[in-house]
Amino acid sequence: MNKYICLIDCDNFYTSCEQIFHPALRNKPVVVAGGKNGIVVARSKEAKAVGIPMGGATFEYRSLFTKEDVIVRTPNHTLYGDIAKRIRKTIDTFCLPTFIYSIDEVFLEIPEQSFSTTLLEAIQTKIKRWTGIDVSIGVSSTKTLAKVATKIAKKGKTRRKVLLDQEEINKTLSHFPIEDIWGVGRKSVKKLHLQKIKWAKDFLRAPDLFLKKLMGIHGFRIKKELLGENAYPFVEKVKDKSLQITRTFPTEIVSIKKIKEILSSFIEEGCEKLRKIDRKAEGFSLFLETSRFKAGGAFTKTFTLAEPSNYTPDFLQLKEEALCRLVDGDLFIKRAGIHFFCLVEATSSQQGLFTEKKESPALMKTLDAINEKYGKKTLRFAASTKRYSKESPSSKNYTTSWDQLLEIPI
Repeated sequence: MNKYICLIDCDNFYTSCEQIFHPALRNKPVVVAGGKNGIVVARSKEAKAVGIPMGGATFEYRSLFTKEDVIVRTPNHTLYGDIAKRIRKTIDTFCLPTFIYSIDEVFLEIPEQSFSTTLLEAIQTKIKRWTGIDVSIGVSSTKTLAKVATKIAKKGKTRRKVLLDQEEINKTLSHFPIEDIWGVGRKSVKKLHLQKIKWAKDFLRAPDLFLKKLMGIHGFRIKKELLGENAYPFVEKVKDKSLQITRTFPTEIVSIKKIKEILSSFIEEGCEKLRKIDRKAEGFSLFLETSRFKAGGAFTKTFTLAEPSNYTPDFLQLKEEALCRLVDGDLFIKRAGIHFFCLVEATSSQQGLFTEKKESPALMKTLDAINEKYGKKTLRFAASTKRYSKESPSSKNYTTSWDQLLEIPI
């Protein structure tokens, strides 16, 4: 039985989330950027039209922002994550196999006999009605070709593109830029351009051995996908091996108390993620670094646990042990992070023979449930601090916090 691969891609997702609750932002140039002098991480179509690039630093475009009345919003990942979860639940109502690729992209597998443009329109309409987000949809025989179809769909009136006819696929790939192909990174683009490979059609003509030498087995798989052969399984079984949380700070930090609070919040977030994916860590490390532009030291401490854990207090205690001898001014800290490694399935991990059990899974389950229902950091350990940033999110957590529900004057 033939199956089609469908990619659902949210249009300008972060800015669209902001516009749901702020109608005044609609049809205006809006960017989401990390702080006053941060990096642009999302743009509305109007912001793209005035020439604001993805990844640009906001201070470099202040004059353009002023000239075009560009509105800058600070990221609110709690809001974006909840809207993404609502979109996935909406997609689940169609009872089709799904594969979540990113926060704003979901692959669907549709049996040939169930496929129709009416179905695609129904998906778009339901997501818009239930969440307020517009989506583009591309359909083809492989993930890579579905990505190509979605890029084309974003430029169309209906924001839908079905790319199944071989003649149309050949015509499309003949003028499709190599840098827009899913999986071809910047370094590979430079190498391919040096070999006069600028379009997808040129990529298909390249010998398999040449592509393997230039890009490894990944290049060969991309070629197979463009030829209509599935080189990537629909549901990729990723075996988690580690989990890392790091952050670079706007200014150097000398207070060890402040660093302890920040690392504690990282540990809270990391342990919650471990429990969510049903994993425990056998190893844990933390690090502190000074600015790479200054001569200075760094601090790293690694622990091997007696038994695997995802119990937050265990790691908070290890953090205290690691930093107990540091005092204010020992390091001018610009970057810090934690690393959980040697992850194992939580259900299969065994308790050590001589280890006294101190964990309380019920406590962690209750903590996670409350934070899931009422918003991140609703309940947190006293040792941690809220996200370290210069500014609070521009938007409120309308969908996850009772105290921040949208108010409508009547």
